[in-house]
Amino acid sequence: MKHFYRLFFSILLLALAACGPSTPAPASEPEELSTPDQSEEGLRIAITPAGGSAGGIEAAPVEEAYPIPVPTPIIIDEDYPAPPTPLPPSLPGGYEADPAAEGTVWILFPVGEQCAEAAESRYADLTTAVSELTAVGITVYEAEVTDLIVCSACGCPTSAHYRVSIDAAQWEIAKALEWIVEE
Repeated sequence: MKHFYRLFFSILLLALAACGPSTPAPASEPEELSTPDQSEEGLRIAITPAGGSAGGIEAAPVEEAYPIPVPTPIIIDEDYPAPPTPLPPSLPGGYEADPAAEGTVWILFPVGEQCAEAAESRYADLTTAVSELTAVGITVYEAEVTDLIVCSACGCPTSAHYRVSIDAAQWEIAKALEWIVEE
């Protein structure tokens, strides 16, 4: 407990030192300030506007402390293409969009079922799954095996899924074969 109090007070003192005043303390003896000569010529310089002259002496122009940069306009050629239109926002909350509205769609099928024999799986491997899709007339663009988060119980699909990119117009055929659209 004794060490805890020492640590606590050390941290407290460090915090107080860190949060203390950041300006240095004034010097013990005030320095003598030099004042400009109040002669007639010195007063004329002080009241003469910047850029004017008094008695042959020109005053220095006053500079701004922080000049504000002004952006220069960008000139675009008439032949320059217009910027692309923004894409429409995707549907929030996992609502399924109409896959036929797009060019391609990614579909998923689980490799197997948990607690089941490997021989009970519909497709032995990815090439078998792709060949069955092409056999029914579906155009396959890309295919891969991916891992997804699934429930951990008998009867749930395995985390490994076949992921295939197909033509969106052929989605109904794949749906009949129990494939699902990737969300």
